[in-house]
Amino acid sequence: MKNFIAHLLVGAVSATIMEETEFAFIQYIAKHNKSYSSVEEFNLRKGYFDTTTIEINRLNSTQSSSRHAHNKYSDWSREEWQKMFSNMPKPAIDRKR
Repeated sequence: MKNFIAHLLVGAVSATIMEETEFAFIQYIAKHNKSYSSVEEFNLRKGYFDTTTIEINRLNSTQSSSRHAHNKYSDWSREEWQKMFSNMPKPAIDRKR
């Protein structure tokens, strides 16, 4: 898979200058060992990644006490996030206090 990504990068760079956002997304795919079943899915996931990048940049420009960055879920939709978190068990509340 990583060889494929390397060849993809070489081909893309030699064909045209890759935009910074595209290069960041390719690096993200390689780092998190992602693969997509079609060009359509690749473009969809890149869109989610781009939206996440905008939000990360916004948070990092306004927050001084924390640092935000991409993780393995940066190419997920809001619906995928909501589904994942809605299935998590709720923490027990200590009512003895």
